[in-house]
Amino acid sequence: MQRSDAVDTATFPGADVKEVGPTVVVTYDCEPDRHIAFAERIADKIWDNRENVLNKFYTPKESAEIARCYMGERPLIIADYADNPGAGAYGDATALLDALLKARVQNACFGPMVDAGTVNQLSNAKDR
Repeated sequence: MQRSDAVDTATFPGADVKEVGPTVVVTYDCEPDRHIAFAERIADKIWDNRENVLNKFYTPKESAEIARCYMGERPLIIADYADNPGAGAYGDATALLDALLKARVQNACFGPMVDAGTVNQLSNAKDR
């Protein structure tokens, strides 16, 4: 079952490959009709939930404020949704880093920065 019109809603929307989408694979050694029906039910569930968003997206400034006020016992992880190297982006956007610095977020780790010039500039920067 192929639902190519659903690909933009079920994968990383910032990716530049429209044909990428969810895949349902079922392996079996008997009763193919039963297993195909099972795969179709899963595909239908994915399709039916294509508009459900599980994440809340914040601006870099909003994210920095959340980080600045965070008092949890576990680390807070903030991901730059639009500059995700795992999805093909360059990983060199500094908007989130800039917001974290301006908010004076303490005890933070920022990485990876995949841009040699930016890393060099940050490495040579004086503390703010």
